[in-house]
Amino acid sequence: KIVDAFDRKRTAEQNLELGAVKFKLDLKKGLNFFIDNGFVECDANQIALFFLNNKDKLDKTQMGEVLGKEPDSAFIKKPPDLDPEKGGPGFFLRILYHYIEALDFTGLLFDEAIRLFLSG
Repeated sequence: KIVDAFDRKRTAEQNLELGAVKFKLDLKKGLNFFIDNGFVECDANQIALFFLNNKDKLDKTQMGEVLGKEPDSAFIKKPPDLDPEKGGPGFFLRILYHYIEALDFTGLLFDEAIRLFLSG
């Protein structure tokens, strides 16, 4: 049983590394990989928390691309009335909102808060 647990953990780590490479090359393919492999659901809050928890493993430029997408951008194009929290129009903006909500700016000066925000 210990060997099985070790193998599962190693496989998960390898898949995370593979997903990070896919994410660096193409953010949508990378996100789909993470969703398909059970790292995260297609949910704006979960993806925001996934970014925060894995910020050292994920490409910062691509994370910035996700957080900086146009306000009406969708991850899943159809149906057009899909909930923004689940991939519809406004999905990437919802990720940004959840990402910011998860950061703790309590007691920080403005310049410290900006540095925290930019560093994740």
